[in-house]
Amino acid sequence: MSTNGFVATRLVARYRHIANAPPEAVFPLLCPVREAEWIRGWSAKVIFSDSGWAENNCVFTTTAPGRGETTYVVTRYDKEQFAIEFVIFTPGMLVEKLDITVTKSAAGKSELCWTRTYTGLSPEGNSWAEAYINGPFHQRMSGLAESMNIYLSKSPQAIG
Repeated sequence: MSTNGFVATRLVARYRHIANAPPEAVFPLLCPVREAEWIRGWSAKVIFSDSGWAENNCVFTTTAPGRGETTYVVTRYDKEQFAIEFVIFTPGMLVEKLDITVTKSAAGKSELCWTRTYTGLSPEGNSWAEAYINGPFHQRMSGLAESMNIYLSKSPQAIG
C-alpha cells in the first residue's frame, strides 16, 4: 500500500544457533536486564515491568546503532514453550517484530531460532533494513550466539 508515494518494504531474516545449555537456562537470558550479562555493550532502560524482568507487556528502550532510540514491547512471553516475541519501534524509521524460540536439542543443549521481520516506515527505514539484512545481520547474530555460549560456559547456573 502506498501513502503519499511511499511504499513500505517488509523483509524477513532468520538465524538459528545452538546454545550449550538446556532451554531452562537459556530462555531467562532473553530479557532486557539479563542481556547485559552476556551481550557486550547492551544497555536497556526498563519503562514498565511488574517483575523487573522480561514478561508479557514489558516495555523498555535501548539505543541501537544506526537507528537511535528504539522502544521494545514484549508481546509474547511463554516460559513453558520457551518463546518470546518483541515488537520494536524506531520512530520515523521502522517497526521490527522479533520472535525467538528455544527448543531442546541433543545432549542437553538448546536450539534458538530468531526471526526478525522488518517493516519500513520511511525510505530511510526501507534502506536501513535492506542494508542490514544483506550486510551485518549474520555477523551480528553469530556474534550474539558466540557471546551467549561464552557466558554459558562460565555460568555455574547454566549447567542445568
